[in-house]
Amino acid sequence: MRSRGARVTDMIILVISAVESVQKQTLEVINLVNQLHIPLIIAINKIDRAEADVQSVMLDLASNNLVPEDLGGNQICVPISAKERINLDKLQLRIA
Repeated sequence: MRSRGARVTDMIILVISAVESVQKQTLEVINLVNQLHIPLIIAINKIDRAEADVQSVMLDLASNNLVPEDLGGNQICVPISAKERINLDKLQLRIA
């Protein structure tokens, strides 16, 4: 299902939990992005939670060849909280 959807999209916004970090399904999407050369923006969600670790998520992404801008790479990553509506405006600006 992810593969079929990826083939008809112009961009992927990958939402990753700042608590759970990179999961199996995250890696599936990363592989699709690389195979199909689809533009990708990563939203690191749940930054409002006490156990959130944005830096750890960024390091996990870097270890999977997606180096965030904050770590000197070119991958757009925006820390957000959908629940608390934090940085949604920054995410929207990066999409536009």
